Amino acid sequence: MDDRQRLLTSLAAMGVKFPSQNKLPVDLLEQRLTKALDSAQQLSKMTKTIPLDPSTLKIWSSSMKPLVDATRRLNMTEAVQSYMAKSSGLTVEAPLFKNSFTDLRMTIESLGDQWDKGYKAFYIADSEKDVGFLLRVVNVYSLGEEEPIFVVLYSQGKAASGDDVVMGFSVHYTGVDGNIVHCKATEEEQDMLLRLLKMNSKRLVPEYDAPRIPVEEDFVISFCCRLDHCPREISEPSPVTQVAQSVGPRRRRNAPDATPSVIVLGNVNVKTGRTTNQCHRESLTQPSIVTTRFHSLKDKNNIKEGTLEPPPNLRGENVFLVKIQISGFGLLIYDRKKKLEVHVLRNGDPKGYAAVAKVSSGKPKIYRWAKRVGDRQLSVCLDVAPQEDVPW
Repeated sequence: MDDRQRLLTSLAAMGVKFPSQNKLPVDLLEQRLTKALDSAQQLSKMTKTIPLDPSTLKIWSSSMKPLVDATRRLNMTEAVQSYMAKSSGLTVEAPLFKNSFTDLRMTIESLGDQWDKGYKAFYIADSEKDVGFLLRVVNVYSLGEEEPIFVVLYSQGKAASGDDVVMGFSVHYTGVDGNIVHCKATEEEQDMLLRLLKMNSKRLVPEYDAPRIPVEEDFVISFCCRLDHCPREISEPSPVTQVAQSVGPRRRRNAPDATPSVIVLGNVNVKTGRTTNQCHRESLTQPSIVTTRFHSLKDKNNIKEGTLEPPPNLRGENVFLVKIQISGFGLLIYDRKKKLEVHVLRNGDPKGYAAVAKVSSGKPKIYRWAKRVGDRQLSVCLDVAPQEDVPW
């Protein structure tokens, strides 16, 4: 695969689609991919201080949530599927090596999982260990309460498992920090991770460094953090750049009609900490999501202005079940314990109101899964209802 095709494949994995006969130069494709990766890590939302000085940050504590959970960032669709699967005693499993960006997100998640287990040294290479690069997690710091950042040293060039640099790295860290972890990654995924690390290496203060062993003298100091999906404004760019609109949910290659699946699994995969033996598959349709703008019930006297502070987000990024009562004036939305109790006004959010009213089919109330996505925003999954009757 040449450089141009590899760039197009990586962009497609992030939802950025190009016309098959596009004539865009390689350097523009490079810029597009770099911008997409940068947007996915959402660094500007986590800190306003660039360049970063990790020595001023708080070290991630074992008393915080496990890193494998802290590095997992689900969008609304993934969260709904995960909630449904757990409710049925199943596990949602993304297929490995089908989408390089999905694999990249899982690799960063696995860095957290392995760090929790005491592993710090990685050989990120293909399945046959023919080509890859070395990476060591120097330390994990906290950007805020729940945003881990991995400071790493990584080799610039790729090497086979039998090369001197790999052997020297392996000899030193075997038995020192719990052996080396072979993290399987396609060349496309490796290139995406290296691109991300190269970009972030320029965002550290120049005087920051980490202790090195001799084989790491030419390694580069950088950092990475958890990745979200590519934002809509990146994955659906303007026609000026000859980028086609995203064609909807990412599907498996050679299976254009395939839908996401819930899979019951067996043996644990070393890379992801998840299971790999498929035992059962249950088809799921891709959920339809609407984001509504709400007002707290406490704002009812000044509901247009919303003068009061928004209600606290007690559920973080978790999906939860809500009851929606529909009237001619708006929606009343609350959860079982009324930790969240809000209004969506018909004249304040006509599109959100219309979308919910349409799926209610005239019923005065419906139950749906929702996720808090902003101070006054709630994403609601419209077409996936609870499979059992809800007693409240």
